[in-house]
Amino acid sequence: MWTCHVTFSIGGPFAVEVWQAIPGTPLATPEAGRLHHIGYWTADHAAEKERLGALGHQPFLSSDPTLLIARRPGNLLVEPCDLQRDQPYLRDLYPPDSPFAGEPILPGRPA
Repeated sequence: MWTCHVTFSIGGPFAVEVWQAIPGTPLATPEAGRLHHIGYWTADHAAEKERLGALGHQPFLSSDPTLLIARRPGNLLVEPCDLQRDQPYLRDLYPPDSPFAGEPILPGRPA
C-alpha cells in the first residue's frame, strides 16, 4: 500500500492530470524523463488501441477493455481515455458536452 497524490485541471479545452511519481511502482518516473504519461480522450477506444499498436506503441499497463497506457518510441507513455464509458470518479475531467461530465461521484459521497 502507498499514498499517491494527483491533481486535475478544471476548465478546458482539454484536461490535464498530474500524478506523483512513486519509485518502485508502475507510477515510477520513466528513466528517460520527468513525465509519467499523457492522457487524452478518444471516442473509439478500441480503434485507438489498434492505432497505437500499429504505430509501435507497446502496452505498459493495461486491463481490458478500457485501460491502456502505452509506451511510445522514445519512452513517452500515453493513455487514451474512453469517452464512451462512465468513470464516476473522473466525471470532472470529461469534456463539458459529454453525458458523463459533472461533479465526480466518490465512494461514501451521495451521487
